[in-house]
Amino acid sequence: MPWNDGTEIRVFPSGQVSVAPVGTALPTNPTSVLPVAWTGLGYLTEDGASISVALNVTDIMAWQSRQAVRCEVDTQEVTASFGLLQWNESTVPFAFGGGSVNLATAGVYRYELPTDGSLDERAVIIDAVDGAVNQRIIMPRCNVTDAVEFSLKRTEAAVLPISVKALQPSDGSTSMIYLTNDAASFAVGS
Repeated sequence: MPWNDGTEIRVFPSGQVSVAPVGTALPTNPTSVLPVAWTGLGYLTEDGASISVALNVTDIMAWQSRQAVRCEVDTQEVTASFGLLQWNESTVPFAFGGGSVNLATAGVYRYELPTDGSLDERAVIIDAVDGAVNQRIIMPRCNVTDAVEFSLKRTEAAVLPISVKALQPSDGSTSMIYLTNDAASFAVGS
């Protein structure tokens, strides 16, 4: 089996980010159509989505050694970031921490930032497609954690920059699930 295998290189030119209330049934297949409880957030900037899994590790030192004799994971942080291009009744409340858009008067829609201090929790799915290969990153419970700063300019799209942080699900399950149909790369012996 060759170590250098160009068929295992992935370029994901398209995809979608979807959100649902925490506790919504999670898909078990990377190609299944999401149920109506999941809302696609539409166009993203051309940068697509970024996922980060960061470990904070503590070295255990011993009197008899100048190097660590053991490492322990203190924390594991899973985050995702992306820029939303569409502004609508789904994306604005998601970006700004919850709430809803309401019809104030005929033709006028109103959104107010939540004032109760709680963080809006959502389940997030990031789907990425490379030809017939699908990746599905699932974060069953997370919330927007970074500042949402946007610019209103004559020559550029107004982008809602989103950073979400995965939280431990209440049932103790994992904070991130990765599904793929990439048998050429992931099947045993491939």
